[in-house]
Amino acid sequence: MRPETFQRIQAVFHQALHHDADGRTAYVEATCADDPGIVAEVMSLLEYEASGAEGTQRPFALAEAAFDAVERGALIGTVVGRFRIEAVIGSGGMGRVFKARRTNADVDQIVALKLIRREMFNASLLRRFSAERRILASLNHPGIAHLIDAGADEQGVPYVAMEYVDGLQLPAYCARHVLPLRARIELFRAILAAVSYAHRNLVIHRDLKPANVLVTDDGRPKLLDFGIAKALDPDEPQTATGDRFFTLAYAAPEFLLGRNAGVACDVYALGAMLYELLTGVPPFDLKAAGTADSERTILMVPPQPLRAAMKRDAAALSVLGIDSGIHSLPRWMRELEGDLESIVQKALCKEPESRYASVDQFDEDLLRYLERRPVVASGAGRW
Repeated sequence: MRPETFQRIQAVFHQALHHDADGRTAYVEATCADDPGIVAEVMSLLEYEASGAEGTQRPFALAEAAFDAVERGALIGTVVGRFRIEAVIGSGGMGRVFKARRTNADVDQIVALKLIRREMFNASLLRRFSAERRILASLNHPGIAHLIDAGADEQGVPYVAMEYVDGLQLPAYCARHVLPLRARIELFRAILAAVSYAHRNLVIHRDLKPANVLVTDDGRPKLLDFGIAKALDPDEPQTATGDRFFTLAYAAPEFLLGRNAGVACDVYALGAMLYELLTGVPPFDLKAAGTADSERTILMVPPQPLRAAMKRDAAALSVLGIDSGIHSLPRWMRELEGDLESIVQKALCKEPESRYASVDQFDEDLLRYLERRPVVASGAGRW
C-alpha cells in the first residue's frame, strides 16, 4: 500500500469514528466514492474496531505504527527552523516530538521539538496548534515545561520548541524510586500546584494523565502537552474538544458528552492520576473494552474502592514496590481507607458539581490528610 493511500484510509477512519454506528457507512461511501478499495478497507477497520477483539493489537494500529516509525526516522538529522533533529521522543494524536539541538554554534541548547503530523495537517489542527503556542507563551511556572521558540519549517508546517525535560514519566519515577505512599502524595501536590497556576491564568489542560508528567532526577515534576488545552473565557461557553485527542481513561464524564469542559474536567483527571499513583492501576480497566463500552463504564460505573483496585491487578503490587518487601502491604491497604479514599472518590464524582470546586481545594484536603486533620471529603466541611 502506498503511503498516500494509507494516509487517506487513516484520515477517513479517524473521522468516521466521530459518527454514530448508523452514520459511519454513509460517511465513508460519500467521502471515498472515487475509490471503492478505500471504502472496503475503512469499513473493514471500522468493523474490527466495533468488535473490540480482546488480546490482540488491531491491524490498523500495527500499520499506523509502522508508517509512523518510517516517517519519524526520516526526519532525524534534518533542520527545522533553528534546530537540528537528533532523536525521537514520542508521537501523539496530532504531533510528533523530537529531541533537537539549536544550530547556532554559539549556543548549545537542547529542546523538545513538536511538529504537526503532516498527514493530519488541516485548518482545524493548525488552529489548535496555534492555540497551544499562545497558551505556552502565557505560562511561566517551574512545574510546566516552558516555550522556547516557535515557527514553521520550509513547507509551512508549524513547530514548537519547548524546554527539554530529562526525566521519567510519573509512574516510572515512582516505581524506580519505590516511593512510599506519603511521598507519592507530596509529589502529586507539586503537580496540583502547576495545574492551579494554569487555572489562575485561565488555562485548562484537558488531557492530564501520568504520561504527561515527567519527573526529573531531583524529584521535580514537569507538566507537558497543552495540545488540547483551552483558554478559559468567562464570556464563552466551555465545550469539550470536537476531536478525540484526549485520553479516555482520564476523561471526565461530561467531557465525553460534549458538555462543559472547565476546571472540573481537570479535577477529575487529577483524581484519576492520584488513584493510579496510590493503587498502581487506573480507576477503570479499559484495556479489553471497545470505545462504546469504555465510555459507558466512565459514564455509569463508579470507580472501585482503592483497596479493591489493588486486588484487581497483582502487577500493581510490583509497580508500588510492595512485592519486593520494601513496603508493608497491610499498612498500605490501611492507609487507602477512610479519608484518603474519600478524597479520591470526591475528585472522581460523576457529577462535576460534586467534585472539588478547584484544584486548590483538592490540594488543601490532601494537606489536611497529611497533617491528620479532618478532611472536607469525609464531611468535615459540614461541621
